[in-house]
Amino acid sequence: MLADWLVDPPRTPLPRSAPAYWLVFPLVYLAYGLARGAAVDWYPYPFMDPRLTGGYGRIAGACTVVAAVFVGLAWLLWKVGNHLSGRRAADRGVHT
Repeated sequence: MLADWLVDPPRTPLPRSAPAYWLVFPLVYLAYGLARGAAVDWYPYPFMDPRLTGGYGRIAGACTVVAAVFVGLAWLLWKVGNHLSGRRAADRGVHT
């Protein structure tokens, strides 16, 4: 996916809100996984199991760190994609 993004960047610049939309699914999946895990006593990943990690506080801390990394990577991909999109348009003689 990263190679595709770099080789064939978006044709037009992406809006500032794009990275936020990219992060909706992982956050919803996390909430669903924790809620379902508590209901059926099975978690899809060991780091989501409060019995193995030391409780929900540690899960929240780990997920906050992972979310911060995801936000940083999403912002970086958005920035690089828009930069490459601008170069692509300039190569075609189009001003954005």
